[in-house]
Amino acid sequence: MPLRLRLKPHRTLYTQVMDQVRAALAAGSLKPGERLPPVRRLARALGVTPNTVGRAYAALGREGLLAARRRAGTTVVTPPGDPRLLARRARQLRDLLGRAALEALSLGAEPAEIGAAFALQLGRWRTAGAPEAPAPPARARRGEGPAVRCVGSHDLTLDLLAAALRRRRRPVSLDIQAVGSLPGLLALRQGEADLAGIHLLDPATGDYNGPIVSRLFPGERMVLVTVAHREQGLLVAPGNPRGLRRLADLARPGIRLIRRTAGSGTHLLLEWGLRQESIPMARLRPIPREAATHLEVAAAVARGEADAGLGLRAAAEAFGLGFIPLFRERYDLVCPRAHVSRPPLRALPAALRDRTFRQQVRHLGGYDTRETGRVREAN
Repeated sequence: MPLRLRLKPHRTLYTQVMDQVRAALAAGSLKPGERLPPVRRLARALGVTPNTVGRAYAALGREGLLAARRRAGTTVVTPPGDPRLLARRARQLRDLLGRAALEALSLGAEPAEIGAAFALQLGRWRTAGAPEAPAPPARARRGEGPAVRCVGSHDLTLDLLAAALRRRRRPVSLDIQAVGSLPGLLALRQGEADLAGIHLLDPATGDYNGPIVSRLFPGERMVLVTVAHREQGLLVAPGNPRGLRRLADLARPGIRLIRRTAGSGTHLLLEWGLRQESIPMARLRPIPREAATHLEVAAAVARGEADAGLGLRAAAEAFGLGFIPLFRERYDLVCPRAHVSRPPLRALPAALRDRTFRQQVRHLGGYDTRETGRVREAN
């Protein structure tokens, strides 16, 4: 039986049992017909009196979620998608986040700052349990509006953009898949994406994104919408114990590097930067695993698996790491010009220019929003 409960001493115990059973029901880890532990056994496991568990079971029975039958014990009778469960979970979530927001406001934080901090922590939590291979984009859920498939380079602003699009009068769902800049452009060209997130430096011109899009989509009018300019650099342990200052230091003996996936703009930027310092990639000592996102780079450094990785300042701040700034780059979203006027893509520039969104992006750390929402054409 997959029920795993953890109680906290400062809250009423039987209501905690109820809340956690409801959460398991809503998540689908408890299914209709499944039997819950007997009252006395669960009470012993939790270190509470049988009356505490019995009271919780009885209350859940009155709500119609559980049923107690003679010789059959207490079983689940409500399916996971029951509106009562979903509504109760929504209320609990609002209460939980409301308490956290009030505490943050009491410390002097601004609403945009709270939103940015929440997005970072949510990304960090996802990273802690993320699979090594990115999952395919999910379809839009009922009530969320039409879905836009955004495939390409990872950026911490995308979760904030997804929230801004959901807030619009006609909500839009943004499905995000982090695969790297070049694979994102390939998906766009093959019709497997509506947008590609990219940050690709053209060494010949020193410009980002435009020249490479022109070469990959010859003769096709393409639009680039700027999300933000951002800082990239070395993510290192707090205090920078290995004394790293530049990319050439990655070639020192014993320095373990966490790399981004091949085809990502960050990996290509690392290769270009090393060439500027006449350092061949073969001199580096990368760990066997590659990271699909900037937060995965930060997590590897925070866990001590690597001494450094190239990534965003915001990712370093999310994990409390040191950061050595090296590059300033532009992160754009790309799509064919013919698609810009079609719903739901036409909501994109306005969502990017939204004042709340821009404030939240600045609070992430290492972002410049002065050109956020700017639209320009390639070809």
